[in-house]
Amino acid sequence: MNKQRIAACVLIAVGTIGFGFWRWRGGGRAHTPHCVDVWDRSESTAIGPESVAASAKHALESPDLGKGSKVTVIATGDASSASEPVLVASFEVPVNGRVLEGRSAALDRREELLGDLKKKCETLPRTRSSPIYLAVKRGIEELRAQGCDADSKCVLHVQSDLEENANAQIKAALDGRSGASSALPAPINNDGITIVICGIAETVGVAKGSDGVTRRLSGNRDPQRDDRVVEVWRKLFTTPGNVTFQPYCRKD
Repeated sequence: MNKQRIAACVLIAVGTIGFGFWRWRGGGRAHTPHCVDVWDRSESTAIGPESVAASAKHALESPDLGKGSKVTVIATGDASSASEPVLVASFEVPVNGRVLEGRSAALDRREELLGDLKKKCETLPRTRSSPIYLAVKRGIEELRAQGCDADSKCVLHVQSDLEENANAQIKAALDGRSGASSALPAPINNDGITIVICGIAETVGVAKGSDGVTRRLSGNRDPQRDDRVVEVWRKLFTTPGNVTFQPYCRKD
């Protein structure tokens, strides 16, 4: 009887210690941060491959990203992808894992990745459609799939003029149609994820399109539309306080 009691006490003690260790590993360990870049490759924006590479470079240099962190780059889709965004690149942040590699090994790998990323972007054709909302939604979903939560310090970079034309509800709201703002699609859950949107001023007015025809790609901007663009897009996120808007994107 005494042996049974001793065995039971040992099992309880081991279970308690194991549970405490599990709680310590799960609660005390910092979650790995990740970054997703969304590039609007429509003809209506002047944002090009150099801006995409510059954004990725900034992410790789971020002190928040380190061993195990991933940078994923997606571009807005078109009819060929049923408006779904296309994956351009995905790679882990290079770090020096061995002393013999030298301090420049990770830097050399970063430059290689950035050069390859720019080349991939240059091969992608410009599009006449701008399914930005869907690309942003997929970007957030990718971060969630990588384990991003409120404590992960994950970031979504969006490079776009935000002139959505694939989602009729958003386009109507951007155009200021009566009652359109009350019929917007469901806001994207960005709780715990920082979103930086740049390039809202980098629009293209009249230009020759990919088909060689000169046409107006964007309507004339005015202060009212500028304010409305930001106002509409703030409503498309559950935590608008985590979203910042910048008129221009990095170029280097």
